[in-house]
Amino acid sequence: MLIKNPRLKDYISRNTDGVTRSRANAIVVRKIDFSADHESLVAKVKGTKLYEVHFYGLQSGMISSSCTCPYDWGNVCKHEVAVANEIEGMMAALDTSAKDLSSKKVKTKSIAKKHDGIFTFSFKEVQEFDKAVFLKYTDPHIFSQGNATFVSNVFSEASKLILEIRGDYWASGIEFKTEIELLENELTLVSNCRCSKHRLCKHQVSALLFVHHHLPHLLLSEEDIENKKNQLLVEYGFSLEDKKHETYFKFENSQNGLEIIPLKEGILKKFEFSKMDYFSNHLQESEVLLRNQLPYKLKEKRNLKPKGIAFAFEFESLKNERRPSVMVHPITGNLNNEATLLSSKIEEIEVDTFSFKKEKFSTEEKALIEASFCLSESYLNSINSNTFLSQNYIHHKLLNLIPGLQNKIIYRSTGNSYKILKQDLVPIILDMNSADLEFKIIEEEDFYSTETYIIVNGKKQKLRNAKIGDNFLFVQKEETYYLNKSIYFSNVLSFFREKPTIRTVKSDFENFYKKIIAPLEETHKITFASKKKSNIKIKVTSVKKQVFLSEIDDYVVLKPVVEYQNNPIPIFSKKELIIQENNQETMVSRDAIIESEFETELREIHPAFKTQQTDFFFLEQEEFVKDAWFLNAFEILKEKGIEVFGFKNLNLKYNQHKPSISMSVSSDIDWFDVHIEVAFGEQIVSLKDLKKNILNKDKYIRLKDNTIGILPEEWIEKYTHLFRSGEIKKDHIGVSKYQFSVVDTLYEALENEHNLFEEHLRIKEKLKNFKEIKDVTTPIGVKATLRPYQKEGLKWLNFLDDYNLGGCLADDMGLGKTLQIITFFKHLKTKNKETIPHLIVVPTSLIFNWTEEVLKFCPSLKITTLTGVNRQKDTTSFKDFDIVLSTYGIVINDISYLKKYQFNYIVLDESQAIKNPNSKRFKAVRLLKAKNRLVLTGTPIENNTFDLYAQMTFVNPGLLGGMTHFKNEYATAIDKNKDKNVAKELKELIDPFLLRRTKEKVATELPPKTEQFLYCTMGSEQRKLYEAYKNKYKDYLLGKMEDDGLGKSKMYVLEGLTKLRQICDSPLLLNDAEEYTDQSVKIDELVRHIKNKASHHKILIFSQFVKMLGLIKSRLDELNITYEYLDGKTKNRQEKVANFQNNKEIRVFLISLKAGGTGLNLTAADYVYIVDPWWNPAVEAQAIDRCYRIGQKKNVTAYKMICKDTIEEKIVLHQQHKKQLSDDLIQTEDSYVKSLSKESIAALFS
Repeated sequence: MLIKNPRLKDYISRNTDGVTRSRANAIVVRKIDFSADHESLVAKVKGTKLYEVHFYGLQSGMISSSCTCPYDWGNVCKHEVAVANEIEGMMAALDTSAKDLSSKKVKTKSIAKKHDGIFTFSFKEVQEFDKAVFLKYTDPHIFSQGNATFVSNVFSEASKLILEIRGDYWASGIEFKTEIELLENELTLVSNCRCSKHRLCKHQVSALLFVHHHLPHLLLSEEDIENKKNQLLVEYGFSLEDKKHETYFKFENSQNGLEIIPLKEGILKKFEFSKMDYFSNHLQESEVLLRNQLPYKLKEKRNLKPKGIAFAFEFESLKNERRPSVMVHPITGNLNNEATLLSSKIEEIEVDTFSFKKEKFSTEEKALIEASFCLSESYLNSINSNTFLSQNYIHHKLLNLIPGLQNKIIYRSTGNSYKILKQDLVPIILDMNSADLEFKIIEEEDFYSTETYIIVNGKKQKLRNAKIGDNFLFVQKEETYYLNKSIYFSNVLSFFREKPTIRTVKSDFENFYKKIIAPLEETHKITFASKKKSNIKIKVTSVKKQVFLSEIDDYVVLKPVVEYQNNPIPIFSKKELIIQENNQETMVSRDAIIESEFETELREIHPAFKTQQTDFFFLEQEEFVKDAWFLNAFEILKEKGIEVFGFKNLNLKYNQHKPSISMSVSSDIDWFDVHIEVAFGEQIVSLKDLKKNILNKDKYIRLKDNTIGILPEEWIEKYTHLFRSGEIKKDHIGVSKYQFSVVDTLYEALENEHNLFEEHLRIKEKLKNFKEIKDVTTPIGVKATLRPYQKEGLKWLNFLDDYNLGGCLADDMGLGKTLQIITFFKHLKTKNKETIPHLIVVPTSLIFNWTEEVLKFCPSLKITTLTGVNRQKDTTSFKDFDIVLSTYGIVINDISYLKKYQFNYIVLDESQAIKNPNSKRFKAVRLLKAKNRLVLTGTPIENNTFDLYAQMTFVNPGLLGGMTHFKNEYATAIDKNKDKNVAKELKELIDPFLLRRTKEKVATELPPKTEQFLYCTMGSEQRKLYEAYKNKYKDYLLGKMEDDGLGKSKMYVLEGLTKLRQICDSPLLLNDAEEYTDQSVKIDELVRHIKNKASHHKILIFSQFVKMLGLIKSRLDELNITYEYLDGKTKNRQEKVANFQNNKEIRVFLISLKAGGTGLNLTAADYVYIVDPWWNPAVEAQAIDRCYRIGQKKNVTAYKMICKDTIEEKIVLHQQHKKQLSDDLIQTEDSYVKSLSKESIAALFS
């Protein structure tokens, strides 16, 4: 179909070619929807897929269109042409209806085409522009181009804005200019481009978008403008109603909007004091930071013949804040004839090469050169980027350097080259005589005017007229540079450079005076043109000496002030003191003698103050609080009647009081209640907080008022043991009377209450030196000869009995703990004629051993066993016996009636069985009643320090405090943090109640014992399987830890370690469904040893794995080697033991490590094989000691079988590294895995 409508035809013809129009005939238009005003439409068109076509301007005659297809070869695609073909027949009707629609529209100002290329819009239209509105006046692709066109510059001329436009951000030049005229709420747009003028071009679109987004304030109504003017005037203390504003201000419309322009210089906005606080702050800050580092003055040596060095100063402008304000370059070169300048071969002395050239310079020159390096550009760029701090640093370095540069050649460098050139060097003079500022305040009709004057080298002139250079740190007069006396002065000068004259509206002058003038009066002369002060001087009698504290960065400032009749004056200030007297200002005479004495008093309280030449005194925060210096200083000042203010405002937040301590003790049956109160002034410290700080050795304690109190270090040292051992109970510390080591502390602290502790100190001393305890004769009826150490044990047990103290007999396995207890019980029966029985609780495996030992060594002691299903279930018959023997399991089951009976002694054998305080065993035995309690164990610490808690708590309740207390204060500190001091403390605490002797020290008659490793090398099949499992678990675990974290992966670590250990014994130990090789290097090696030794020796073989014992059994059966066997299921243990001990035909005893590691006496053996190493060497030692005990006559050799290059070597290494506190302190496999890190897990499987 051919388009006949001239407007639509023209649009399509201009924007397509014949090919596109031809292809449109094949396009299917699915749907056309017109807008309500028929100005636009949306059509759905079927192409490769469904596209959306838009047409705009159907009524206005300015047609545009767009399509969502990817076509980008021209302005209009075939889909748009297809839609145009479809609507061709509708255009006449649309033209007619458009006229009707136009007459019904609400009248608004629309685009007016005054002449070609000029468009006018109302302000409101521009404010409401969006893309849809733009597309009424331009094509979509033009709108997109306008969005991408860049407005590079904006100029204002009267009511016009001129926008310079280039094609994009990176374009090199300006393409065109667009003028925007703003008159009578209308915006007129004119562009000098050569684009088509019947619609908006991309430059006009760009200009409109720029105004719409960035200059909306230009589109204000008259009412809005009036309101804006009034707002601007109010900032200066005026309004539109006050016609005086026309004298002082005018308004201009610029690209920044409506602006107010003061007609007189220096008019300050009302309450505009954003920089005024800056002065009052820097009055202190700058001075502190200037003087807090005492300048090191380089020694001046005057050389009659200066060497060929000079210093080139590079002064940066105030406007360039990116570079340091002053840089110094040390240079060298040939001197001129007069030796006043460098004449040739000038080069900079570089930091990197200076060390190679040092010998060329004198000591003084080297010092100056090195000092100047601190002011090199590279060094200054590396320091703190904070402008104030860097300026302060530079100023301080200049103070150090410049005095040493007298009689040296000094230049100003003017070049921009990285290289110092002679033509860029200008000779200058550096002068340490700083410039000064004065201020004159003049009253005008509506303002107070402040005029600034600068004094340079004794000459004064208005700052506005002075040519003083523009460097921050120097004032320049011709080629002389005067270093400013301080950063404070530089800041003041910098401020008043911008406003040399300031006019303040009268209503706001008081605020201006307070913020600006008053701080300046301290250091600068202020002249009031209308001075109303009296020339009469009076002398006041009310004088107070005060110190005001403040904090600047890392420094504490002490500012000395004398208060005259409620008017404070800093003693270093030159300010006149003026007071109100009879409605007029009167000058007060300051007391020079008092102020001088005050200064002397302050200089005496710290060595640093003696040499400080500042307007105040200062210390680094660390020095201020070091050894609580400020507390001692405050006391000295208080004694001299000097008041201290401002301490609470310091960020240090320290409490200004020394702590006081009061302590009292009350005594209970088993406890001392220690009442302690520590106070800092009115702030009382809670015992909980005090304990935390003392135990952490933290002398800084947070108080309830949020201040920090300082605890004396001697307190921390003195009371650490008390707080660690004692338990906090509300308002006091509970200390068990068994904690003898703590009694020492209390005894020293409480001189008036020594009588409370004397008995306990006496007991402690005897316990400490128990060898001097009175002798105890071995009672008649004991059929054994006690060894010397056993007699000492009997004396110790008798001593504990005398003072009703519990104890732990922790002799090595095999040293006769059972005999010592039997002898002690016989002694008690003889001594006290006791009829109350003792209860002995043992593991089931030891029932027979105890029974046999009692019958053997003291048959006169009547013993009954509480065991078996048919056991007696009441206590009626107990009175007929001296000893009731039972097991831990029976005690748990029968506790309901046993807890009602009062025994004489309760003895727990192998007491590590109750090491878990949460176990039923511990809870049950705690319920038992007795006059006293003992525990027996060869390994009081089997797994970790916490093992001690339950055992020592059983014998002496309260000795170690509560469970959580012990875990936090002792177990964690020793096991996890490896705190040797805490370990020593714990040792001192338990020492009086724990007696331990080792075979090496007391059983010297025992033959030697040899322990050695038996290394085995796996066969190829066993090794191949081991490596496969090792790599499998390594890869799996590392991935598992990556995905699930370390905590959730440790159970798999334990699984992997067990599998590897089983393979080391024999692959047949694996419980997997697969069949593995039966190759076992350990069984092979073990059989070889048995064949060689069995004829002349008896052998014990221990393994953790019962299945491994079964494999060994099978091999022994094959070889017809007779043996005994014992594991956890064995019932007739004693028969097995007796058969091995007495039957010469039985040469081998296979024993489960767990079931047979304790309670067996196997002295017939002299060779021991530990088939698989265990994480806890104490368990291995127990196994070996089954044969290495009293009664052994032969040399004992123990072999620990280790597979080379396997996990077993790591286990051995772990055993060696983990011994702590005692020879028995080691972790179990479970607890070891819990302590592993990701890295150590990876190492285990490496």
